This record gives sequence, structure tokens and C-alpha cells, in this order.
Amino acid sequence: MYRSSLPRVISQALLLARKNVGISGTRLFSTPSQTPGSTSSSSQSTIAPSADPSPRTPDGKPEPKELNKHAAFYRFYSRPLLKMFAISFLTLQALKLVWSSLEDEETKEKYAKANELRRQKLLDEREEWRNKKKFEKEQKTQEHASKEAEK
Repeated sequence: MYRSSLPRVISQALLLARKNVGISGTRLFSTPSQTPGSTSSSSQSTIAPSADPSPRTPDGKPEPKELNKHAAFYRFYSRPLLKMFAISFLTLQALKLVWSSLEDEETKEKYAKANELRRQKLLDEREEWRNKKKFEKEQKTQEHASKEAEK
């Protein structure tokens, strides 16, 4: 990431240096009060104006135009910002997935305990019912035996 953007930053710095400083290290304009937009007949620039309206680099390619602040910001920082947002979004989704799986485990354990209690309660009720039926059957047989004994 940094390797690909470093040559771009260096080339823009060199372009800015070329625009402000001449080859010998002096300013392009003879007086400090003169600016590139002002015209004065008494002073001339150290570099002759080119016939081609678009300045060119030594490779023959046209020099890139200067970007405004917002375009430059997004040109240089769009990839890192997108990468940061993508990583944060994926982290959020991973945390949601982990959270939901932990909740699922918790609810499974909770329902398992509740189901075990219900099952145990049903077994106890069934056992009580069987004991009650057995007791009633024993009472009937004893009553039947006592009636037969009286006869």
C-alpha cells in the first residue's frame, strides 16, 4: 500500500519544486514581489515560455493539473479509508456472528434445563399415577378378598 503511493507523492513534490524553483536553485522570477499571475515588462523569467500550452515532463507526457484540496485528499486517502471501513465492517459482522452463536448456546442450555425439568415432572406425575392405580387395585383386591371371606 505504501510502496505504490510513495512514487506518486514524490513525483508531485518534484512537480511543485519545479514550478517554484529553477534549475540553479533560485526562484523563477527575478523579484520576490512578482508572482506567476502578474505581468511586468521590466523583469523576465529565467525560463522561456513554451509554445505548447500544456507543459510536458521529460518523458513527453503532459504534466498533471493541480488538484483541489478535496480531490487530492480523496485521491490519496480513498484506499486506506475504504480498507479501514471494510475491515471495521467485517469485524462488526464477525462480532455479531460470535454474539449470536453465544446467545444460541445459552438459549439451548436454558431450554435443555427447562425441558429436563418438564420431563422429570412428567415422569414424577406418571410414577404417582401408577402408584395411585396400583394402590387402588390393591384396595379393590383386598375388598374383594374380604367380601369373599365374609361369604
